Amino acid sequence: MRRFFILVIIFFSCNTNSNQATNSNQATAGNLYSGSSVNGNVYYYLLPSGQIIFGCPTGGLENFDLNIFCATSTANCGTYTKSGGILNIRWNDNHEQTGKLSANGDIDIDGSLIGEMKKVPNRLSASYNFSVNMGGTSIAETNKFNGDGTFEVERAGGVDNNDGQNSTEWNSSHSGKYSISGYTITMIENNGNITKHTIYSIDGAANPDMLGWDGNFLSKK
Repeated sequence: MRRFFILVIIFFSCNTNSNQATNSNQATAGNLYSGSSVNGNVYYYLLPSGQIIFGCPTGGLENFDLNIFCATSTANCGTYTKSGGILNIRWNDNHEQTGKLSANGDIDIDGSLIGEMKKVPNRLSASYNFSVNMGGTSIAETNKFNGDGTFEVERAGGVDNNDGQNSTEWNSSHSGKYSISGYTITMIENNGNITKHTIYSIDGAANPDMLGWDGNFLSKK
């Protein structure tokens, strides 16, 4: 692997339902870049329209609504141009950045080397782990994807009550069918619940060792 990433796992709710608005500002998904910085992992999303955001859109890049995002995260939106091997960025707060374009497609922005995230195949056949521990709450999750288009999710968690007693623990599981199209995975649970996520990988391998998922990286078991 030609890139090394400093991974900072941030737990947040990133499910989106099937009623999410489709982005009318672009015909196709843009290019998502990620890499390491002194503050951890960073994301830049470059749209064909010449617009750029700082961060990783959740719910699938094909479903991303730029107007909604920028209405609430104005400072993380801007425009970009490419000229003579240089990426010029002007953010909406008038802050400017420049990046150097490498021959292999990487971009060096303020000392952060970012590379383009790749699409994953339409089918996966592997299990991936995700875990986080924040403020006394721990979450561990395993996502198993089967080649026949089915999935199984096992989730366990606990909360330290700080009272000297055992922590409160819980677990859950669900299964269903999934489909991957571009940078979007749609998961339909057997109970009818539908969620969409942004999915990608560093190298586009058939079953990548690290699966990008709504701004986090999941490790293959």
